[in-house]
Amino acid sequence: MEGTGWADAHGDVLMDLAVRRARGERKVLASRYLEGYESAGLRLLVCSLFVEDRLVPRALQEALLQVGALLEEQEETPGRFRLCRCREELRETLERGELALVLSLEGVEPLGRDLGLLRVLRELGVCLMGLTWSRRNEAADGCVVEGTSPLRPGGLSPFGLDLVREAQRLGIVPDVSHLNDPGFEDVAALGGLFLASHSNCRALLDHPRNLTDSQIRAVAASGGVVGFNAHAPFVGGDGDPCDRMLRHLEHLVEVGGPDHAALGLDLCDPFFALAGEQPKDLFRSHEEAARCRGRLVERFGPHTTRKILRDNLVRVVEAALPD
Repeated sequence: MEGTGWADAHGDVLMDLAVRRARGERKVLASRYLEGYESAGLRLLVCSLFVEDRLVPRALQEALLQVGALLEEQEETPGRFRLCRCREELRETLERGELALVLSLEGVEPLGRDLGLLRVLRELGVCLMGLTWSRRNEAADGCVVEGTSPLRPGGLSPFGLDLVREAQRLGIVPDVSHLNDPGFEDVAALGGLFLASHSNCRALLDHPRNLTDSQIRAVAASGGVVGFNAHAPFVGGDGDPCDRMLRHLEHLVEVGGPDHAALGLDLCDPFFALAGEQPKDLFRSHEEAARCRGRLVERFGPHTTRKILRDNLVRVVEAALPD
């Protein structure tokens, strides 16, 4: 993936930045992440604003602290990365060969039930909106919710439907990763561009976090992308990690077309390690994932490989950013 640069539709780095800065660390991105990103050729990373379960009561404050942490990091490390809040900033950053960062909600808990807050987050740079994580909120149910009944039979709550409409009005693109099947259908029925930033193929591994073929086609029909998720429990199989990734990418291209497959690696092993848990990702780093580029070129050719690794996601992010 070093050849042309590449893009990742889902990274949880902001949570780590905020925690470490609260402990007194500075230049966290530069000291812990940037060298690996640059070595791997990463050029675009979608940074999720995610709030842990225990912090949901203060979700808005936590999300704002994460944005603030990134802005402080940008001032401390000029010229290597940029939070891009409009298309011009994205294009300039990519042309300079720096790392472009954009913001996405991973769950709308920071909004509570206030649609007006979405405009505020838009001004801060949020361009993608994942409705849920794997839990319930005011808008919808996540796809892994045990022992609960849905907020309403159709999937999204009335607030959730209004929220998607408001996001579309503001130009924010909805993200259906983590959303349950009825909620997915509601988003698709509202029309407009949407994506699944970090989801795999249910035809290859029957897991509720993965998408059915009909769902993959619906994302593609909207103009969106499905980003391959390297979290091993959603991938299935065994053996070579590149082979396992390639299997899902082949299916995404076959079902949705070459313009609608991307990467959303969701590399969380550093966070699992901090919690004393065993690794759960196919790749320990973006550098490891980058070693698979040659295999993708062999299978898809250089043109389609560039689409999967970079161009498809860049297209969607450009559409999600204001002029």
